[in-house]
Amino acid sequence: MYAEPPLPPVIIHEGDLNDLILAGAIAERLGHPFAAPLLAKLRGAQLCAVGDLPSDVVSIGSCVTYRVGSAVARHRLCNPKDRHPQGLCVTTPLGTALVGLKVGTQASFAAEDGCLRVVTVERVDKSPDEPTNSREALDRRLDQALEQTFPASDPVSVVCTPAS
Repeated sequence: MYAEPPLPPVIIHEGDLNDLILAGAIAERLGHPFAAPLLAKLRGAQLCAVGDLPSDVVSIGSCVTYRVGSAVARHRLCNPKDRHPQGLCVTTPLGTALVGLKVGTQASFAAEDGCLRVVTVERVDKSPDEPTNSREALDRRLDQALEQTFPASDPVSVVCTPAS
C-alpha cells in the first residue's frame, strides 16, 4: 500500500493565508487536482504575522532558487491572479510544494507527468521592490483584470466637434 510522505514543517504568514485558502477553495470547487495538496498543506501550516516570517522561508512574491533532481531553477512564487515573467504559480504542484518551506528543506510533489519528485529549497530572496499587496502590485492586477474584461481590439477614437 502506498503511503503519502509526511509533510515538512511549513510556515505561512497571515498575508498569504487568505490568498492561498481562496485559491485552494476555488480550485476544489472547479475539481482541479492541485486543490487537495494545497489545502492539506494549509491545514498543517504554522502561522505567523507578515513581519515575523523568517527571511529564509518561501512566500508568495519571493524569488526562490530550488533543485529538482539535478536541475536548478529560480522563479518568483505568485498567486494565480498575478502574472510575472519569472513566475511560478502557487497552485501548480511545484508551487504548492515550495510555499512555506525553509532553505534546505525538501518536499515531494506529483509532477505533471505523474511521477513523484522531490524539490529542495536552496535560496530565498524576498522582493522588497514589489510586495504582493503594494499599491503598484494591486494597480497592476487591476489593469490586467480590466484588459481581460475589456480587450482593446481596436484603438478608441474620440471625435470632438466644435460647439455651435
